[in-house]
Amino acid sequence: MKTLAYADEFGTNSFAFDKQSSHFIVCSIIINEHDLGLLEIEVEAIRKKFFQTGEIKSNKVNHNHKRRREILTKLCALNFQIYAVVINKKELYSDGFKYKASFYKFANGLVYKELYKAFPNLTLVVDEHGSNDFMLSFKKYVQKNHIGDLFGGGNFIIENSKKNLLIQVADFMAGTLGYCFDDTKKSDDSRSFLDILQPRVSSINHFPSYHRQEQEGSFEKTHDTAISNIALRYAVDFLNKNTIGDQKDRDQVSFIRHSMHCLSAYYLF
Repeated sequence: MKTLAYADEFGTNSFAFDKQSSHFIVCSIIINEHDLGLLEIEVEAIRKKFFQTGEIKSNKVNHNHKRRREILTKLCALNFQIYAVVINKKELYSDGFKYKASFYKFANGLVYKELYKAFPNLTLVVDEHGSNDFMLSFKKYVQKNHIGDLFGGGNFIIENSKKNLLIQVADFMAGTLGYCFDDTKKSDDSRSFLDILQPRVSSINHFPSYHRQEQEGSFEKTHDTAISNIALRYAVDFLNKNTIGDQKDRDQVSFIRHSMHCLSAYYLF
């Protein structure tokens, strides 16, 4: 059964934090191909209700947090998974990251490991318009590093978001994650966004990871940090050392990543 991913990003490669985002986020909406027809019908109904003739776009909602929660609640009742990579640029200390090519190569590696570890034969769909430099660089990265000529058959597809509802959902989810984690967007409503997203989240991979930051003393919590550190280290080791063979393996990896996401969210608030 074919697995489809629709991806979009939030933020830029800029390190001018007084003007630009503190985080760079890549969010992928993962679905099974046989669910696509029903999902498109359900998403179209949500689009018409909240955006009338326009696209589902995060920046159209902007800081209207009540409206964002309403749309998010409707979307998260549908059948898809969220896989995301959240990079805190303020924690990247090497000067090399300030060069777009170097930063994108680093981000490409994180996203590639996140998606293709779980879904080796993934078909990825991204928007053809806008600032698409990152996704185009990611396509080249996958073609160079992935086993086999997977994209010779059109497994990396570039489409117009106006005609693709699932790309629009990816845009909205990426933007919402920006309102959860980015210093320029975070607010008292961030926790509520994460709570709504949680049932759909299979993985939010933070870099640097939160258990690493905790070891460095960035967080002060009253629970047993030693136990949580050990659990997270074992989980990371498992994900790094094991390959995906079948649906059982995929479900196991998704469960572990979801558990890591829940613990990471604890540290955030």
